[in-house]
Amino acid sequence: MKILVTGATGTVGSAGVGQLQQRGAEVRVLTRKQRTAAQFPSSVDVAVGDLLDPDAVREALQGVEKLFS
Repeated sequence: MKILVTGATGTVGSAGVGQLQQRGAEVRVLTRKQRTAAQFPSSVDVAVGDLLDPDAVREALQGVEKLFS
């Protein structure tokens, strides 16, 4: 199952990413800045975009079954 996490650079979101991975979920994060992608393990799929950009959100949701926000 692939789960999109928004707010993954914050306290709750980053903890959520770790917990989801421990449970075997495929994780994709949506971040506004490409440079923050380096803080995630290579097993995390990173989508760059803003929640206010419908096209970026639509693209980030491709193949995703659940959303953690």
